[in-house]
Amino acid sequence: MKLYVARHGETTWNRERKICGRTDVPLTERGLLQARELAERVSGLHIDAILASPLQRAQDTAACVGERLGLPVLTEERLIEQSYGGFEGLDYEAGSLERHGWQFASRFRGGGESMMQMAARLYPLLDELRRTYRGKSVLLVCHGSVARVIHTYFHDVTNEEFAAFRMENGTFFSYEAEDLPEDNRRTTVRQLQEDVSAFNRARSWTGLSALNFAASISIEAAELLEIFQWCDQKEADEKALVTEREHFLEELADVLIYSIGLADQYGVDLTACVRDKLKKNAVKYPVEGGKER
Repeated sequence: MKLYVARHGETTWNRERKICGRTDVPLTERGLLQARELAERVSGLHIDAILASPLQRAQDTAACVGERLGLPVLTEERLIEQSYGGFEGLDYEAGSLERHGWQFASRFRGGGESMMQMAARLYPLLDELRRTYRGKSVLLVCHGSVARVIHTYFHDVTNEEFAAFRMENGTFFSYEAEDLPEDNRRTTVRQLQEDVSAFNRARSWTGLSALNFAASISIEAAELLEIFQWCDQKEADEKALVTEREHFLEELADVLIYSIGLADQYGVDLTACVRDKLKKNAVKYPVEGGKER
């Protein structure tokens, strides 16, 4: 596949030489012009998909490109800019970032993100793109620090080269990436529902009911407990991970099959159900300090 990595147009804070990060600041008039110029430069590259950071500066830049190419813009959360924590809004010229040092495992103070954390979210994304867009061309509209980490996915660089990496607003780099085979292990909730439904229909299994479901779950839960009841916690962990792992996973899979089968019978969207439950749990069990980790 062919990968193009573009930086958004100039923002108000870029113009004022302020550290931006996750702060959602708008493009300037010059930034909008750079976005339109970027759209023209990539118009002949036969791009198949556009993915953009959720921050507005990247969204607005990508929208210009998408309009020119006639392509939708897909929002990809993992392309969001690095969080600089307490450094955001400070003057670049003050040298505060340099004093922090390029210590890749160290988070920026005040809730910031480390370089390693960035790589942990960006490298898997790039692997996914190589599986999903095999033989195609993809444009990522993102940020300077994100582009720096993406560059290390394709090229070995020294710490000094990493720190010196710069990408101007409205510019892009290109990379060639070998296609990866499709990962057949990934299965969505919807695919699981369809598989279980097809299995039940082929056997004319229509006897699912709340009562049968409860009884089946009780049986499976009892068998799961048998794995642990005769040993202490440390031994239980070892047994679950080694000797009894297959047994444990088989019983757990049975629980999921019963759940999915019943959800299908009642026309329940499990994905929406899980999301709603998470929202309710977030209210019932708030994170200490009011911030998600």
